[in-house]
Amino acid sequence: MTDKMASYEPPEPPTHTSSSGGPGAQSNVQPPATSHDSEEANSDDNSSSSAEEKENTGFCFQPSINANSQSLSSSIHSNVQADSFAQSTCLIVLYHILGVLTFGAVYLSAYWRPDWKVYMCCNKTVLADATHLIIKDGDGPPSVCVVGREAVSPEFPERYRLPAPEQQLQGSNSSLDSDQQQDHSSLITSRSEECHWYRHFTYQLIKFVWSPAEQRFVELKALDSNTELAELLSLYQGYTTKQRYIRYQLYGPNEITVEVRSYVSLLFSEVLNPYYIFQIASIILWCSDDYYLYAFCIFLISCISVALSLRQTRQQSERLHAMVKTKQDATIEMLQRRQPGDHATPVKLSISELVPGDVVLLPAVGCIMPCDCVLLTGTAIV
Repeated sequence: MTDKMASYEPPEPPTHTSSSGGPGAQSNVQPPATSHDSEEANSDDNSSSSAEEKENTGFCFQPSINANSQSLSSSIHSNVQADSFAQSTCLIVLYHILGVLTFGAVYLSAYWRPDWKVYMCCNKTVLADATHLIIKDGDGPPSVCVVGREAVSPEFPERYRLPAPEQQLQGSNSSLDSDQQQDHSSLITSRSEECHWYRHFTYQLIKFVWSPAEQRFVELKALDSNTELAELLSLYQGYTTKQRYIRYQLYGPNEITVEVRSYVSLLFSEVLNPYYIFQIASIILWCSDDYYLYAFCIFLISCISVALSLRQTRQQSERLHAMVKTKQDATIEMLQRRQPGDHATPVKLSISELVPGDVVLLPAVGCIMPCDCVLLTGTAIV
């Protein structure tokens, strides 16, 4: 799970104890626990505010309300330019008309270069209204990121929370690739409750979240930066269920998703490769000149190549999916509280439910750690 953890890996500072929970390990979790984002769940706790600031440290910059581009910086990126765009209904209609008139040539070019599709279907806009971002990194082709918008509860971290009228939450959340967006609005327990929302996108497994105060996207950080050991011992001693859900929505599941695509989907992607488009054009050309045997040889060789490529790609994805799924289906024991201020008690949850700041109990027989951790008590051999 190391790759997935790149955006929120350092989550769970664990406490080491035996499977039966010895008294030495429990002595570190008896004081009233305070979560690392408890400025949202326990606004009366001053120490939790400093923890949240350290946890979500992003970039230093000058806010610009009218900016339509920004430079992204993260632990693995530097001087990456992001330009903002918003969808236009008229341009989308025109795009489809041109696609039909050109017998799919426009669709094919947009498939090869997603940034061309954004240019054809979107208008330049300010970052605050962006639905798509074109990210330019070096001399390679630009990447397209869809800006997702999710409904959240009022307890969501204030730094990333935006007020949203109900009609906005129910309204247009459309995009060129709507399947890339996820809606976790079910975390809001009541429609009558005041609703908020937050905006985000993921680029190369790094999650960026919109900061209303700074008017740009900032890298989402957890406990992997500016966190002192004293804070881990005093502030992070187990979450409540509600606090866990809030962090789960912000950081996402602790898992790596390996998609096993169908043969039809793989065939579609393979055939639309520029190489095979060229081969199809060559077959048509040789057939028009009555070189049927040569055209048949090209067709036969291309079919064999496609079949071998599909089989190899599918087998690799199946093996990787099985390996990742086996680890993610396991459970782990961690500390959890019923209410803020209660004593934390051990509970077993799925590894995919781990969030930054969880306190994990290591079994005496050992285990494979599903994330990056800090050993708080006890001893361990890695």
